Amino acid sequence: MGRHTGTTYGKDTHTQRKHPVSARTRQKTHIDEGDMEPRTRIDSLRNAPVGTRLWCTAAVVCALVLPFFVTAGLHPSSDARQVITAALLTTASIVNVEIGRVLEGRVRVGQRPHKGLSAWAMAAVMLLPPPWLIPNVAITYAHARWRGIRVPLYKWVTSGAYLVLASLGACGILSAGGYGHGVTLSDDLGGLLLLIASVATFLAIESGLFFGSAYIGEEESERWLRRTLADPSFYLTEASVLTFGALIGLLGADAPWFIVLLVPSFGLLQQAVLHRPLQEQADRDAKTGLLRYEPWRRQVYDQVARMTRTSKPWAVLLADLDHFKAVNDEYGHLAGDEVLIEAARALRSGLRKWDLIARFGGEEFSILLVDVTEEEAMVIAGRLCAAVRDMEAVGVPRRISVSIGVAVVAADQPPAELIDAISLADSTLYLAKRAGRDQARVSRVGVDRPVDPTIGS
Repeated sequence: MGRHTGTTYGKDTHTQRKHPVSARTRQKTHIDEGDMEPRTRIDSLRNAPVGTRLWCTAAVVCALVLPFFVTAGLHPSSDARQVITAALLTTASIVNVEIGRVLEGRVRVGQRPHKGLSAWAMAAVMLLPPPWLIPNVAITYAHARWRGIRVPLYKWVTSGAYLVLASLGACGILSAGGYGHGVTLSDDLGGLLLLIASVATFLAIESGLFFGSAYIGEEESERWLRRTLADPSFYLTEASVLTFGALIGLLGADAPWFIVLLVPSFGLLQQAVLHRPLQEQADRDAKTGLLRYEPWRRQVYDQVARMTRTSKPWAVLLADLDHFKAVNDEYGHLAGDEVLIEAARALRSGLRKWDLIARFGGEEFSILLVDVTEEEAMVIAGRLCAAVRDMEAVGVPRRISVSIGVAVVAADQPPAELIDAISLADSTLYLAKRAGRDQARVSRVGVDRPVDPTIGS
């Protein structure tokens, strides 16, 4: 976040262009390297929707107040040992952040679903009174932001508040079960079950709060969070992190020196925490936030196989922005980047949730339409043309249009290969270009023959 992800250009990039890109153009829309989603920046709580402002404010206030009301029966009063324990947990959290930076190559990153910090909050639940959560989380999150986490400040503060509130829920479970002193290694099966319940409660509260943020906020700015919460691996990884924190708490209470034995496991956990975000980054185009072609093709193969087994119709679309080179030449490559970002957003907005879109390459996009007839595919293609036609790109006063080639496979025809559909959509795209651009043309796989793009060009 904060770094331009496009091409580097020579010194004379803007010397002969009519509308050089302003600082506003460069700043208005960007790509967060962590979530890989293009979006209009909402980088302060003041600019967020009213519902988001109320939700985040309520979370922060509750996180600052409630820990002082959940202290009854939980641990003895503050003493020197608690100060040392709090300091050690905070230090461990900071080391956690530093290890993550080393594994990520010391780059500044945006959002990613796991940073492993909840492990230390879970350990604090078992070892300290709830008020200690406030300085522990505050110092850890401040350090993580200083060391490179780049998300809007209000989101980062709210995430810390969610961690405190989830920890309080876990505290409440331990207290209700009669283990206000903390579960220890010498406890019976009841202690184990209660600890599992407290971890589950932590995860449930944390997830519920993030669900609130994801669906109260605007879809465009919360798409990454919604996608993360829809991924089962998020919950599996977070449960592993919390369980690791519970083990730290158990050993910290009864045999603190044996925590050293968990260090190798913690290294493996950190790698697991980073695996999914790095995979997501590899699968998505940094400029538009769409899938890259190869990940798209793998997913499409699975979808096509499913539709072939169930005799469902499908279609492949190839969409190419018209006169895109002229945009780059006249307004600059930064303006061209803006057009690509806005076009990706416009095309995505015209699709159904279950359709798959990717950046095919350059200014071209590939799309799979699931379970559509020829007529339905053309309606969607027309909608996509209209969406691009109506979009606005900062720094580009001209109208942008798109031409689309549609290749359809009917439900009653023999199985078709994906490569044949893509090839036919590509040649059909040339028909749309020759017919005047800003339109869609359709061909039927196995019925219509591909057009030679060199004929009549």
